Amino acid sequence: MFDEPVKGFGLDVEFDMSQKAAMLKDAQTYLESINVPETGGPGTDIGQPNSTTFSFETMLTHDVRITNLARNLRIRKSLIQCPLMWEIRKYNLDDPVADQLVKDHYQGTGISTKNDSSTGLGQIFAATAIRARNHCINQGIISGPIMDPGKESDLWPVWQNLHNDANYNISTIPLVLIEGAHAVGLGRPGLDFSEDDSRKTLARYNGTGDKAKQYGRQLIGLYRVFEKYNAALRRR
Repeated sequence: MFDEPVKGFGLDVEFDMSQKAAMLKDAQTYLESINVPETGGPGTDIGQPNSTTFSFETMLTHDVRITNLARNLRIRKSLIQCPLMWEIRKYNLDDPVADQLVKDHYQGTGISTKNDSSTGLGQIFAATAIRARNHCINQGIISGPIMDPGKESDLWPVWQNLHNDANYNISTIPLVLIEGAHAVGLGRPGLDFSEDDSRKTLARYNGTGDKAKQYGRQLIGLYRVFEKYNAALRRR
């Protein structure tokens, strides 16, 4: 689907794992400052099973994939990393319940009417993925068939890919960001994308309204943490 990684000034590079402990510490410090502790959290967040360390390390296991996506799409690596780590960290006990209802709708008793849920590492709805892929296909960014987010015959295979295939899920994150930027009237995210435009794009990843705006404000701080390291590595 994507071309081979391209080379050029300002493109992101693979992470230097010797800096892993330092970046984790910075991420933990930032998240604690916005009331996201190493484990759990206040109120209903206490049911979140994934620690900050686990979420960070899971993100880094996919560093090569993320780097190649960022280079191929000429998008900032930090922009992809933010929702990925955040959604792993904020995964909660309601998420597998929702996923099971989707499975039941298609494969089980059929009693469940739930035909989609946010799923996989990036917590992406199948309908969201389809709209993002359609947009990027129409823009000539990727190739592939146009699908219908209103058709269950399209939703179900995409949902299964998002749920079962980490690479597919992660590869969809930048497409959702690209389509989201378009949806809020911004240009395509690029290497010179401003921090404020990045915040608006990250907010749209979550949706619309006040909660999405808060999401954008929270993630832009994490973006700064990642950029501290990614930008330095780009300049080597």
